[in-house]
Amino acid sequence: MNAGGGGRTAAGGRTSQLRWAAAFVVSVGAAFGLAYAAQESGDSTTRLSSTAGMVVGVAGAFWSFIFGLLLVRFVTGLEWAPLGVARTTIEEALRKKVVLAILLLLLVLLTGLPFAQDESTLPKYRVQLFLDSGLGGASLLLGLMNIFLACSTLAHELEDQRAFVTLTKPIGRGAFLLGKWLGLALLNVLLLGVIGLTIVGYSRFMASLPVDHDQESVAMAEEVLAARIPVEPVEDNTEKVAALLKQLKEANDPSLKETSEETLKRNLWQRVHNDLRSLSPFERVGFEFENLKPAVLSDTTQLQLRPEVAALPLEGVVNLELEVRGTVYKLALKPRVLQSVALPSRVIDAEGKLQIFLTNRLAGTAQFPQGITVSFSGMDSLQILYNTGSFEGNLARGLMLLWVRASFLGALGLCAAAGLGFPVACLLSLVLYMIALISGFLRDSITYAIENQSEDLTKFSKPLYVFVRDLADILAKYSDFSPGPALSDGLCIPWAFVANGFLWVGLIWGGLCFLLAWLVFSRRELGRVQV
Repeated sequence: MNAGGGGRTAAGGRTSQLRWAAAFVVSVGAAFGLAYAAQESGDSTTRLSSTAGMVVGVAGAFWSFIFGLLLVRFVTGLEWAPLGVARTTIEEALRKKVVLAILLLLLVLLTGLPFAQDESTLPKYRVQLFLDSGLGGASLLLGLMNIFLACSTLAHELEDQRAFVTLTKPIGRGAFLLGKWLGLALLNVLLLGVIGLTIVGYSRFMASLPVDHDQESVAMAEEVLAARIPVEPVEDNTEKVAALLKQLKEANDPSLKETSEETLKRNLWQRVHNDLRSLSPFERVGFEFENLKPAVLSDTTQLQLRPEVAALPLEGVVNLELEVRGTVYKLALKPRVLQSVALPSRVIDAEGKLQIFLTNRLAGTAQFPQGITVSFSGMDSLQILYNTGSFEGNLARGLMLLWVRASFLGALGLCAAAGLGFPVACLLSLVLYMIALISGFLRDSITYAIENQSEDLTKFSKPLYVFVRDLADILAKYSDFSPGPALSDGLCIPWAFVANGFLWVGLIWGGLCFLLAWLVFSRRELGRVQV
């Protein structure tokens, strides 16, 4: 009997090895075809180099996964009951065809994106698209995989009563659930490690490719493969808003009766903000930035501008003069487009302060003969961005956030499967997952309606709007801690932000899901004695 069991185990092991070998061949073939198709319009040398780069990437990612899997198996082989359950969960997951399909999609996605882009696109935007789409796709696939695995591994064991056999051993139900979650968490660590290595490798590879102008390489290194912190100009609008509000009250302005004081203060603050950020024709305005730390790993600091104009200038560009510590720069910026100007990092003084002056040099038009006013009142329209770390360190922090998000979904799936069958548990988890993804948009939309249409809301509908907004704000914690946009824009992900994500998504949400799963599972009858 034992020999037969050993034969079945060996056969199962050979089947698993054959599956992974077939997966490797299929992924290399898919990568080869995608690279060749993406470069079909180029010459044979370009197609060959792109295909070779993709195949090397697939092979590197595959063998990194195999090496990481050996490390995971070593860790789960240690003497601790939950680790034994974790090892069984991982081995079970790797035998599932759905997981194999998801891993293949991840592999082809990450290794195919760098070569499936138009060569005429600037290198900076190609890397940004690779980071944004690669991390977004990886997050989605990992989320779906964790929900499916968490629901199937627990629900199927309960339906088949295999869990009853395991729990006859000296292991409690809480330790059993912990082992299931640890298996999923370790699998997430393994996959995110491979994803991180692949992203770093291809990002640096794309950055090393020849470019038409040196400025393109500088822009890629300083604005994408970086960890920059944005700083807005210093503004103290409190006193000016209070003075304007006082004037309205003294004049007994009708708007005091038509609008709530909170909305009125917000409108006055926006008006003061717009005035401070506006440049009349040929006006020279100074902006001061504080708390700027010395830039590291970079000799330049970026000034980010997005000019807004009421009418399109005659030349189609916004002509400005930028003065920084006596040096004058002539700027010709596209209206309503975010652009960066590289400044030497030495312009930041020892106290972390920087003062700049902008002069509006726009000529008049037939519609505006006296000239056109230029404004920088929009979000992110006037910022200093300075580099404070490496791209690899920033990516590591982003991957930590992806791990805690994926591991939370594992806890959510276990919570649902503790009391429901596999189909219902999986459906419920997917619905909650989708709600969490769109809650950020829902919160922002309702907040805008409350702030800008408060007079149109009745005394009954406004509390409902506020309740839905607060509920959406709680659920939006999941989408708020998405690292993709920050990484693709070269913005630093602070450790405090990572810790906040671990607190909300991991400790609070994940802890509540695990606690609920334990309460349901500990009271569930796993088997009945039949006489």
